Amino acid sequence: MHWMGSAREVWVQACSGQQNTRVQHVGPGQHSSAASLEQSTTSNTLQAFHSAALLPPLSPTPRLPPPTSLLSTGAEIIGMLTPSYLPHNKSNPLPINATGAEIVRMLETSLGRPAFLAGLRSFLERHRGGSATCEDLLAAMAGAAGDSPEAAAAARLMLRWYDQAGTPEVEAAGEWNPNARTFTLRLSQRTEPTPGEPRKQPVPIPVAVALLGRGSGRQLPLRLASGTLAPVSLPAAAAAPASLVLLLTAPKQTWVFSGVEEEPVLSLLRGCSAPVSGGS
Repeated sequence: MHWMGSAREVWVQACSGQQNTRVQHVGPGQHSSAASLEQSTTSNTLQAFHSAALLPPLSPTPRLPPPTSLLSTGAEIIGMLTPSYLPHNKSNPLPINATGAEIVRMLETSLGRPAFLAGLRSFLERHRGGSATCEDLLAAMAGAAGDSPEAAAAARLMLRWYDQAGTPEVEAAGEWNPNARTFTLRLSQRTEPTPGEPRKQPVPIPVAVALLGRGSGRQLPLRLASGTLAPVSLPAAAAAPASLVLLLTAPKQTWVFSGVEEEPVLSLLRGCSAPVSGGS
């Protein structure tokens, strides 16, 4: 992650240790994205879904270690949706199961836990005892969004993570205007070409963000004047919360925050909201 602008420091989430780290330049991260070709589920996958969605177990019940968290359950879910015969991709250093878990976690981060669990329940009811694809999973998530076209679109966009290999590189640039009391955040993404895929599409990247007052150290209220939010943050945006989840879906996007009374330090990708690396 590159940081440019008047506020020269960035707080990022150290994904491996779940600790905040203060840096001026963030090198390549530890997490990457996954892409797969054609996927199908097994009864083991459906059992893992049941564990995540808190539904009664299927019968017969396959022997699976109990998931210790949503992340480990996600590894069971999408890891089994991904064929094991795919070669290891140097552009994707995470094991397939781990990358699958990251995609599931991004779905929850973008949609919010209630909508996410509703999508899992819908998926299970529709495909219990049968087979399914990743497209079926994302369709269930979109359908569970109800009257929210933003949530439905965000769920469908996640398919891009499966359609191509490689890890997105994200760069950030910010500028605080003390006279207008605004903070402008610019994010960009790109994915390096891989064999057979010279051109990459932008992928949906949920970016959890906060602004910390340089002098006070407190989290500043976020009053979004313009820019795209992830569906999970839409209901709370009007209340000027201390953190929001932005949704980066294009090669370049801009967000403007108003009422920023003091010079901010940007806290970006809070909670490891997306498995991306820093730009070169």
